[in-house]
Amino acid sequence: MRWIRLWVDESINGTTFTELDAEQRGVWYTLLLLAAYSPKPGTICISDGIAYTRDQLSAFTKITLDVLNRCIE
Repeated sequence: MRWIRLWVDESINGTTFTELDAEQRGVWYTLLLLAAYSPKPGTICISDGIAYTRDQLSAFTKITLDVLNRCIE
């Protein structure tokens, strides 16, 4: 079983919560989960050394490419 640790106080009172809107936080949370799910934990990749394209990330996460790009920027 894989898991990620989230620091509650720092997340709620820090920049993640105060500077990002709900949509951006959703993308951030999804990217954290993908980094934990990855075959190389801590990276977002299909396999070691092979990253997802943004189109693949969009399709896999069911986040529109426009939203994904805006949130990553």
